[in-house]
Amino acid sequence: VDYASLDAMEGVSFVAHKDAVNANTIQMYKILTSVPDNQGMAYQAVHIVHDDMQSYGYIRERALGGVQAGAALSVALEGSRWQVGQADQTEPGSVHFYDNSRQECIAKILDTWDVELAYRIVFTGNRITGRYIDLHARRGVETGRRYAYGRGALEVVREESQAGLYTAAIGRGKGEQKFDDGGDATGGFGRRINFADVVWSKANGDPVDKPAGQEYVEIPEMTAQFGYSDGSPRMKVCVYQDIEDPAILLKKTYEDLLVNSRPLVQFRATITESGNLELGDTVSIIRKDLGIYYKTRVFRVKRDLLGGSL
Repeated sequence: VDYASLDAMEGVSFVAHKDAVNANTIQMYKILTSVPDNQGMAYQAVHIVHDDMQSYGYIRERALGGVQAGAALSVALEGSRWQVGQADQTEPGSVHFYDNSRQECIAKILDTWDVELAYRIVFTGNRITGRYIDLHARRGVETGRRYAYGRGALEVVREESQAGLYTAAIGRGKGEQKFDDGGDATGGFGRRINFADVVWSKANGDPVDKPAGQEYVEIPEMTAQFGYSDGSPRMKVCVYQDIEDPAILLKKTYEDLLVNSRPLVQFRATITESGNLELGDTVSIIRKDLGIYYKTRVFRVKRDLLGGSL
């Protein structure tokens, strides 16, 4: 924004534009800060869904069991100006909202179900007539596009990190509810549940052996490779405050252990693109001199709304 346009922005709290891909919807942002720079004024804004979810009401207490993610999201949005739009099918799960902002409720949903969100606002004339949060099992599509270093890909690098690596995990779930002498719930919670009594056996098709009485699950092959020199595993306590079933707790703890039991390798690429790539879309990245060939999903898009390019 040049200085000649400053008066036009005086008193403006929100900005909006047509969605770059879906012309029937609008994306709208709340201006947070304005700072002068060499070109005029730089504005920082946040999508209004985040502003609404953080401060527009809250959820007093709702315990949901055996529901799909879309149903949990519907509860999180009750009383707000937003509603569930498209909602893909998910496995049943349980989540407990207690004095949570809607943003915190959504964070719990994302922790419980492997889903992704998208936001859209519908206008009729000059009025907002619908605010929707779409829930996807996976955003984006396989585009088939290939970007090689030096031809479309401006940067392709490989990073490896052992920070946060662990080869065994102790799972802790929701606290056990306390009852008074009359058998009535006190509203308090004691020790968190664990999966010590759950048995896993590779002979029975389980991914690792986990005998009865053992409070942790371990991947021995990862301990041999990345554990301590005396053969001890790298251990972490993982807390999942909404899980009430020990079997589900073991499964979730193992899934997270599987991801974090080896060095995390991250590939980063910056590409130029004149088409309409969307968040979640899959593309191929190539850098022959380093032997890098991989597929990745788009997780950040910078658009030139005036020029119409990425």
